[in-house]
Amino acid sequence: MAVEKVKEFFDVNFELERLINYLEKSGLFVRIMPDLIFSKRVFNKLLDKLSVEDQLELFRQSEQDVLQEAELMLIIKDTNPTKRQYILSSRDLETGRLSLTKRLSKTFRDFPEVCYFNIDLNGKSKGIWYFAKYNTLFDLKDWYEENKLEPGHILELSWSEGDVIPNFKLTITGEREAEVHSEGKRVIELARFCRKARCEQLDLETTLFGIMECFPAGLHLDYIRKALEMAEVNTNQLESLLSAYPFLEEIDSQVWRCNIAMKNSYFDFLNQIMEAQKELETARREVAGSLAEVLNLQTEKDNLYEELTYLQKVHREEQALYQQKLSELAVQNEHYQIENAKLKSELERLKEHEKELLQEIHTQGEQLTSLRKEKNKLKVRNEQLENKVIQVQGSLVRSLEEAESEIIRLKKQVAEKSSHIDSLQYANRELQKNLARLHEERRDMKRKLSYWPVRLILALLGLTNGRNKAVSG
Repeated sequence: MAVEKVKEFFDVNFELERLINYLEKSGLFVRIMPDLIFSKRVFNKLLDKLSVEDQLELFRQSEQDVLQEAELMLIIKDTNPTKRQYILSSRDLETGRLSLTKRLSKTFRDFPEVCYFNIDLNGKSKGIWYFAKYNTLFDLKDWYEENKLEPGHILELSWSEGDVIPNFKLTITGEREAEVHSEGKRVIELARFCRKARCEQLDLETTLFGIMECFPAGLHLDYIRKALEMAEVNTNQLESLLSAYPFLEEIDSQVWRCNIAMKNSYFDFLNQIMEAQKELETARREVAGSLAEVLNLQTEKDNLYEELTYLQKVHREEQALYQQKLSELAVQNEHYQIENAKLKSELERLKEHEKELLQEIHTQGEQLTSLRKEKNKLKVRNEQLENKVIQVQGSLVRSLEEAESEIIRLKKQVAEKSSHIDSLQYANRELQKNLARLHEERRDMKRKLSYWPVRLILALLGLTNGRNKAVSG
């Protein structure tokens, strides 16, 4: 905020140095330039952002190597003294900074340690920071995101002579370094996956697979541990897990890579096993029904066999009885041949009775024949049932294997759904806490804004914004 704007707003004639000293002593402002003050709380936040340690520094090494080679080629091609080309890295996009190279640093050697100035961004003026300690331009993240810039994009910083400091202009060339883009995207994907793992509380196995897929060429064991620590996952079982799966290969000493094709085939095979287990369970139920039917048929067969045995026994007894009667009649016939004439009528009656008996025997013989035919049919039916049982047993074995595979797949899906539900519940609780905290901050802000010194400070801040707009115009 410009101090002259404060004096004009309140229409007072304070001594400039005295007013600046008063605002600094209030503890709410800090002097950035001789006639420019800034909110101390916001300024400290900017410094905190710049001093945050880069957790992905190990993984950016490959990107830095190709970035240095690409910048060397730009230096060879760059011959214009009033413009320089700059290649964006994943770190620049993540923090919203533009880290000055040695050649660009010469342009800012006469600048103060901390400076806030306007820069032309594709025709739009925007205020940004220069920090000599960190050798960087800061507060460009919104512009990066607005133009959907990615690692490897080449920017052009040009300048012309101005009243106090040069007039800077930053434009997008439309070109992109392929190798820097590839390595930077890999680091960005790793950071995004680690944030996802923390939010969803993924297990060690899922997190390890996601990290290894980001680096198909392989990662050192220490790098893997570092990535898992960023995802807040326990690494105690890491080495045993690396040795447990065939698609995780140790290509060098403590350097592991994930064979993605083998991994996909491995889990496809597990899915097939679970589907087979499901089909096996279905077959088990079908076989259980078939076995019940076989038992019913076996019971019916036993009943028929018992009935047949009983009829055969009765037939034998009756046949023996008839044979005995025939023998008695034959004896009587011999004894009564002398009395044949007298007993002729009796003999005729006996012959008629004999015919009746023979007719009954014939009837019993026909019944025996039909029973034998029924017995043969039952034997054929029994053989057919035995063949069917053998076939059902074979299909039962196959169905059991398929059902077991399906059970494993369903268990895994249940575990994934449970994990997803837990993560959603956790995110909901965090959202409620943040909402309550925001309401509390809003009430505190309303109470603070009710004091006249705060209203004075806000008015001063508004004047600075008005001056910045006037300068950009």
